Amino acid sequence: VYTSEVATSFQTAPAVDSALPYVVGASVSAFGPVVVTSWRQFVELSGITEGTHDVPGEDGWHSHSLVSFAYLWFRLCGRGDCIMRDLASVDGTLSQNAVIAAIGEIDTVYERTRRLPSLIVVPYFGSVAAIWTAMKAKADLYGGRFRAVAVGDIASNAHALSGQSPDII
Repeated sequence: VYTSEVATSFQTAPAVDSALPYVVGASVSAFGPVVVTSWRQFVELSGITEGTHDVPGEDGWHSHSLVSFAYLWFRLCGRGDCIMRDLASVDGTLSQNAVIAAIGEIDTVYERTRRLPSLIVVPYFGSVAAIWTAMKAKADLYGGRFRAVAVGDIASNAHALSGQSPDII
């Protein structure tokens, strides 16, 4: 028996509408729900300063959940479209009621974008009980017609990249 090693590269699954995320999070300026197709578009919409907010560190991506998601989605994984709802925050802190209300806006996403999200993601806050409950409730049947999958976070006291814990008030 002869074996050999073949070099491979990490590849993500191809972008398909059956895996279109609706992402609620914090950045520098509020927008959405809107279809975001690239890192460049996200930078323009969110008001972040590229090279400052998109790197770990003070005021970097770890303090704003939507920036962290966009960095992963577009720059690290090379993925395509997603639907984002940004709740502006100076320091990444979000109101639980504002997040739950934004999750509820998934009912209007199709009318606004003509796209049907199939995943509901709330980076950094998907393990908060009330937010997870809202995500699951909307995932079961939103808009009275559609189903999605709620993608939660693993409960943690600190963000893996920064060692800091995001706050929800």
